[in-house]
Amino acid sequence: MANPQWENGYTKIANEIIEALIASPLRGRELRIVLFILRKTYGHSRKDCKLSYAEIGAALGIKRQHVATLIKTKLSPYRVIAVTPEGDRCKQAYEFNKNYDEWAFNLSHSKGTPPVPPEGDSSVPPEGDSSKILPLDENNKEKKKNIKKKKPAPKRKPKFVPPNLKDVQEYFTSNGYTIEAATKFFNYYNAGDWHDQTGKPVKNWKQKAIAVWFKPENLAGTKQEKKQTAFERSRNSALNQARMLKAMRERKGNGQDISNSGDGTRQVEYVDADTD
Repeated sequence: MANPQWENGYTKIANEIIEALIASPLRGRELRIVLFILRKTYGHSRKDCKLSYAEIGAALGIKRQHVATLIKTKLSPYRVIAVTPEGDRCKQAYEFNKNYDEWAFNLSHSKGTPPVPPEGDSSVPPEGDSSKILPLDENNKEKKKNIKKKKPAPKRKPKFVPPNLKDVQEYFTSNGYTIEAATKFFNYYNAGDWHDQTGKPVKNWKQKAIAVWFKPENLAGTKQEKKQTAFERSRNSALNQARMLKAMRERKGNGQDISNSGDGTRQVEYVDADTD
C-alpha cells in the first residue's frame, strides 16, 4: 500500500502554476513532459537541469524521437519550457517558464482546443506542423504522423438487367432492323441466361446487338425486296410467254409458217396461197 509522506521529499510548486497548467490546453504526453521537468528542477530546488531525449523518454515510456518532436514543435515554441543547448551533444538544459503570461496560448481555452501562437513569432512552427503530432493517452497506441487520405470508393457499375422481348423488338425496329431478328436475338440470349457463346455474361445487350446482330441481312425490307424481285421476275416471264404465244397465233392466222431451226430459234416462212 502506497503511503507517500512529504518528509520523504516534495516539490515546491506555487498554486498559480498548478492552476495555469490545469487551464492550459496541454494534455497527454505534453503535460507529462512538463511535469517531469518540474520534478527534475523544482523537485531538486534548482532552476534548470540537463537531460537528454532518451532520459525523458525512458522515464515516461515514450520513444526518444517523439519526445524530441513534442519539445521542438510544441513545448519550446509555446514557451512553456526553455531549452538551452549545452556542450554535450546529447543533453540540453531545461527550464520551466513559471511566467505563464508568456505562454503562447490562451489559458481560457477549453479542453481539446489547440493553442494559438502569437502572430509574427519566428520561434513558432508554421501552421500545420504541430498538427502532425497528436497527443495520446499513455495506454493508447501511437498514431502515424502522416495519415493517408482515404481513397474514394470506386463507382460500382450498374447491375445488368435483362430486357424483355418488347424492349428488344422496339430497339431493333427503331434502328431499322426486323422484328424477326429481334426475336431471334432475344430467344438466343435468354435461353443462355444472357451469356454469349464464349460463356461470358452480357453486360450491355444493346452493344451486343450492334456488334453481332445489326447485319445487312437483318435490315427491315430486305427480305421483302427479295420476294418482290422474284415475284416480278416470275410475272414478267409469264407475260413474255403470253405475248409470244399471242404473236405466234397472230402470225399463223396470217399464213406464216412457224418452225424451229436447228439453233432453237423460230423461223417464219410465208406460204403463197395461190401456188399449188
